[in-house]
Amino acid sequence: GQRRIEGRPPQEGGPLKVTIVSAHGLRQADDFSKSDPYCMCFVEGRPSTKFVTRVVDNNDSPVWEHTDLIWDYQPGDTLMFRVYDKDWLSRDDALGR
Repeated sequence: GQRRIEGRPPQEGGPLKVTIVSAHGLRQADDFSKSDPYCMCFVEGRPSTKFVTRVVDNNDSPVWEHTDLIWDYQPGDTLMFRVYDKDWLSRDDALGR
């Protein structure tokens, strides 16, 4: 699916502000309903920078409108975005990146 992501380069010595807006056309990872997607963002190689959106239940085109800060961002770092289906009784399923 497609994701719309907004961000601005950090000011010298400042955090990076990231907004995860939405995703569209995600696959159905659950047997009897649509997926329960959430998005995770982090700097590649530095899991301590991770933040996660809320879960949107039973939806293949979630809207998160989630804004967060990455405090340890350095110019040239690679941001990673991963979308998962929340499973309450088993491991979460990867939906995209």
